[in-house]
Amino acid sequence: MRISRQRYIVYSQLSLLLGLLVCIFIKPKGLSANAGISYYGTFLRTVFPYTVGILGGSYYCYRFTQTLHNKSLAFLRNSMIAISILSIGIVITPYSINSILDWAHTTFGTIIFVLELILSAWIIIKTKFNSNVLMLWIIELICGIAAAIYTLPHQGFLIQSQILFQLTFGIILYLSFDEHKKVFSKQLVQPN
Repeated sequence: MRISRQRYIVYSQLSLLLGLLVCIFIKPKGLSANAGISYYGTFLRTVFPYTVGILGGSYYCYRFTQTLHNKSLAFLRNSMIAISILSIGIVITPYSINSILDWAHTTFGTIIFVLELILSAWIIIKTKFNSNVLMLWIIELICGIAAAIYTLPHQGFLIQSQILFQLTFGIILYLSFDEHKKVFSKQLVQPN
């Protein structure tokens, strides 16, 4: 059975979100710690669901790229492969161990966020400035700015802004391949 592109996007989002929900259930303090999603990768009690959630999301992200055979989707495919690999980097570089891992972890996360914003902007262009995609990108951008701001203070909404950012990016990807609504131009929804 062939799984559609959109299902891989949904599975990737669900993997991340379900892993985070388990972590939040186990250690709800992460919602107020202002340490972001990665907070859960620093505790023995939450490292397993955190790892499974991120690696599951990474796996389905990679599987999504394997459905993108059209040459016009090469930028999307290569960028999503990079996001998948960088997500693995996030898991294997817990920021709390030392300053080198903290630097690597922060760098991987920053590249993921920037790349997702660029991909969303690329999708806006490819969808000929579809209003739904544009509005979602504005929300994604606001969440990205909030996440950047909340990395500095001890109190804030870092994890909330990160989760909303990731969710918005997933929705943009999902909508961009919704063939029934023809969000993408005909060039991008042709069968492989």
